[in-house]
Amino acid sequence: MRIGNTRALVLALVFAAPLARAAEATDVLDAIDGDDYFDANAELSYRAHTKTAKITREDIRAGKPVEVTEFQTFEHSHQVIPRIRIGVFQDIEIFAQLPLTAWEQRMGWFHPRNGNTAEDPNKKGYSTFLRDMCTYGQASDGTNANGAGVRPAECDTQGYPATERATLSGNEGSWPVNHEYSPIEKDGKLQPRGGDYTGRDTDWAIDPNRENFNPQFNSVRGAVAYSLTDGFFLFPKGIGDAEVGLAFSPYTIGRFNDERDSAMPTMRVEVKYQLPTGYIDTPGPGCQRIIDGKCVNGKFPTKREQLKFVDANKFDPGGVGSGLHRFSAGIAMSKRFKLMDPYMGIRYTLGVPQGYPNIAPERDWKDFAFWSNVVNMQAGVEFAPLYAFPDLEKTVNFRIITGLNADYVARHRGPSEMSDALHKWTMVDHYVAVLGRLGLVLSVPFVTLRGLLEVGHETPHFLTGEVAGRDPDGDGISQKEINVHYNAVLDTPGRRVKVTETLVANGMMTLAITF
Repeated sequence: MRIGNTRALVLALVFAAPLARAAEATDVLDAIDGDDYFDANAELSYRAHTKTAKITREDIRAGKPVEVTEFQTFEHSHQVIPRIRIGVFQDIEIFAQLPLTAWEQRMGWFHPRNGNTAEDPNKKGYSTFLRDMCTYGQASDGTNANGAGVRPAECDTQGYPATERATLSGNEGSWPVNHEYSPIEKDGKLQPRGGDYTGRDTDWAIDPNRENFNPQFNSVRGAVAYSLTDGFFLFPKGIGDAEVGLAFSPYTIGRFNDERDSAMPTMRVEVKYQLPTGYIDTPGPGCQRIIDGKCVNGKFPTKREQLKFVDANKFDPGGVGSGLHRFSAGIAMSKRFKLMDPYMGIRYTLGVPQGYPNIAPERDWKDFAFWSNVVNMQAGVEFAPLYAFPDLEKTVNFRIITGLNADYVARHRGPSEMSDALHKWTMVDHYVAVLGRLGLVLSVPFVTLRGLLEVGHETPHFLTGEVAGRDPDGDGISQKEINVHYNAVLDTPGRRVKVTETLVANGMMTLAITF
């Protein structure tokens, strides 16, 4: 073929496929529409997430309530997300994606302001977690009903006396700690009592050692684990929660498509469903005690434990799945005004727990505390610098994205910054996350490149705060009315854990091929 003919063919393909001009938030694929018989996008994205935060805890000093600075936490994750979008009719598309987590890690160090001693000459404070592990933990020789001592050996050197308090205050009649609640009988059957961690209120993965900047807690999830001495290892728990959905632009009702009617905005209406396909994030001890080198529940140390990604209690953090059926509905609108393309949108997501009677019996889907409610709002402006070159803009779409993205997360029980360290899901109070957004989009026929950076903050909120139980008959909380998730050492007002001073950063790169 001659060079001239090749060039003509390329130009023909280019001008036969004019680019859509809708904002990213309102873009909908088209099909069976005039000369556009079929549209499909195959996308591959890389997403990185990091968050730093300070963990504090309520305490009483000299009869006054204070907040003790405990930890500085850091988490990061790296995902690869394949996604497919297919136009099925005029301004109607279906889409699906399956995130794959290569690496997810959560770590925490004692904060520099935390002296981690009972008697600190600099008066910088001390660890309330270490204090409670020493005060409420069983004897260090391991001779107790639960079969394993949880009182760190450092308690004696740190100045905490050996004791085994049976109640929170040490006084008779106070709320018991390290207490084994009996299973609840219902319909003639014994129901789970709330998980393996119940009855070990201070069985935490917090290491009092501060040498060599080792983190006091550390958990790793995802498909890959890495050790400087042992290299890389692959694990089958990096698959996340798949999602499928439908999006459309209702131009046939109100001509909400500015390419069809320049006086109207473009609208995208979207509904989607996220399936709990990933192995659930299960913060519970995988081995409660060891007899003759074996776990009594049949589990053996894994490569994660050998690489020290699982702590001495044989804690297995599980996978990266949420364990939720998430139902989402949203609407977004944009309207091009020459150089600018303002957009705004709102979305509501309901998360309904999947039942896990074997690996997580405490996650009862009938317990509404496990249900999640999230409202997302976004608004911003896209800038189209090629507005001054209309002929070029027909085949080259270059956008600069600016805006804000905000999530309101309602109170719920689930993973948190401290759930791995505490070996349990915690009651996370409601909060708002606000992220600033800056991105670039470059599209030529058949290829689109997107880059997006988000930086923001989460409002301070409690990470613990279960209620002791419900008393509908007014005669006190009986055995059947006890909240099996309640831990008096963490959930009592004056002992709750809080996260503050968060800094969140997300980055995403996407390559899309259009067919």
